[in-house]
Amino acid sequence: MQEYPKALYIDKKKSSIAKNAEHEKKLREIGFVDYSEAPEPINENIGQTESQVNDVDLIPVEQFDALGEKLAEKEQQLNVVVSERDKLKAENDDLKAQLKKEQELVDKLEAATAPKQPEKPQDAAPDYSKLTAKELREILDAKGFKYLQRDNVDTLRALLTQPVKTEE
Repeated sequence: MQEYPKALYIDKKKSSIAKNAEHEKKLREIGFVDYSEAPEPINENIGQTESQVNDVDLIPVEQFDALGEKLAEKEQQLNVVVSERDKLKAENDDLKAQLKKEQELVDKLEAATAPKQPEKPQDAAPDYSKLTAKELREILDAKGFKYLQRDNVDTLRALLTQPVKTEE
């Protein structure tokens, strides 16, 4: 059986651990004993009356009142700071809402004043100058124009660009 570490006591609540025989000897010299030999702790306040209570442990009424006043002052300062914070938060929210409205207005103005892309007039003739003969023939077929297979690109283009004759 291993003897160390070993607990030694001054009373039932205060103890120390002996790590070896030499350490145990030193602890026993200063008053440590085994648990079974340790005395019960002494409660020094048992049997005392109110007049026997040490006056050093009590706070004078003046100090207590001063602490109460300081506490009330700090609570008042806290309330002021909290109300100031709430007011500034509300102001900040209002400014954010105003900023959002102003930004929407700026966006509308920018959209209204932005240079518009020129729209192609619908009645303007499309540009057929870069189309091949095959592409021109497909367009003529779609519009129902008659042409000859031997017609060249210029002739096909001329057919597409001629004003349409309407019967009067």
